[in-house]
Amino acid sequence: MALENNTRPKQARSRETEGRIIGAAIALLREGGLEACNIPAVAETAGCAVGTIYRRFEDKDALLRRVCEVLVTDLQVSKIVPLHPTREDGVEFVVRTMVHNFIRGLRAEPRLYVALYRFARDHRDAAFRKAFVAGADAGREKLIATLAACPELANRPDGFDRARLAVLSCTATLQAIILIPAAMDEPSVFDDRVLTAMLSEMFIGFLRDRE
Repeated sequence: MALENNTRPKQARSRETEGRIIGAAIALLREGGLEACNIPAVAETAGCAVGTIYRRFEDKDALLRRVCEVLVTDLQVSKIVPLHPTREDGVEFVVRTMVHNFIRGLRAEPRLYVALYRFARDHRDAAFRKAFVAGADAGREKLIATLAACPELANRPDGFDRARLAVLSCTATLQAIILIPAAMDEPSVFDDRVLTAMLSEMFIGFLRDRE
């Protein structure tokens, strides 16, 4: 029993240290991309010794893999759109909420998203690349299922397909408008309110029949 009691504080401290290291890596990726995230910089930002990081991660690659795992696992779809729309939450409400939060999230973290996609895209380990894509796909599928559950789509035989096309088109468009310019340090050409309105109308057009 005494051994168990002594082990628990050590495990808690180890988890807290790993959390600080991962948080520091994310902060550096957010601010400066992959180039800014190196082991000495992570150690300084986390307030720990370089050796402390190497006792947990073999190298920068292992650390970045863990960062990707944490961020994919912690994806909070509820921050983008309510997971269970009510009957009062029509397609327009859900779509405008989704688009607004998509844009807000990408604007807040462009360097982080670009850095992670670059890391995964160029990684030599095919299994890791596949796992990263699968994690991103799982998050997207949750959004599609949430949108398809709206009453206006739930009773349509093609409702799920329409929801999928809308979400895929929205994410691809935002990557082109926000992430690609951010990766090249170019200014945005759209005001967010205008972008939200225009993209929402396009999004809704995929979901409804034209009169």
